[in-house]
Amino acid sequence: MNSSGGDDALRAAARLLVDNGPAGWRTATLSVDLVARGHGGEGVRYRTADGNGVHVPAMSHTAIAVPMVELFGRLVEGTRIRQVAVDLTVDSDGAFDAVARFGLRQAGAGGSYTVVLRDDLPPPRSG
Repeated sequence: MNSSGGDDALRAAARLLVDNGPAGWRTATLSVDLVARGHGGEGVRYRTADGNGVHVPAMSHTAIAVPMVELFGRLVEGTRIRQVAVDLTVDSDGAFDAVARFGLRQAGAGGSYTVVLRDDLPPPRSG
């Protein structure tokens, strides 16, 4: 990925997940659905290293959704895209990927398309 505004928003969301993870977490997932006048989705879920535990944090809904709304919100307000579903997955080592599925307004255009982005976070700043 390059250093565009999209990267910054995805990195900000990934960093938010890393910084707020509970002890022993291995993977975090942020799921957001955006439409022209709102957003929803499953929010954030953390999975423990053994794969069994799931932790749903008491994080601010605004903090979770804002980076995704900033990145994709203008798209769903336009004339071609009616919905964007984003799943951001972050590993505790900082590696992350984002899958964005775009629902198109015009059925003749194929209905939807999917974009997959992958990157790594720099180590947390000490001090």
